[in-house]
Amino acid sequence: MRVAIRNRKEFAAGVLFSSIRVCVAILARNHTFGTATSIGPGYFPFCLALVLIGLGVASIVRSARSSITISIGKLLLTAI
Repeated sequence: MRVAIRNRKEFAAGVLFSSIRVCVAILARNHTFGTATSIGPGYFPFCLALVLIGLGVASIVRSARSSITISIGKLLLTAI
């Protein structure tokens, strides 16, 4: 199966965003995490980096996904 990149700008932004956040997550591991009730200095940056990595991956997947257009009479529906 071959995947075509539909939106190159969004793909590049997703790759850049994810790679920067991976570096932040690695650097945040050097700080103490603590626990959920007693949060250390590395807890928030690491969790935030994980969420933002997920958004970057979603952007990459979205850029490669094809759009589906359905025509119903004069109404045109587009699903991404």
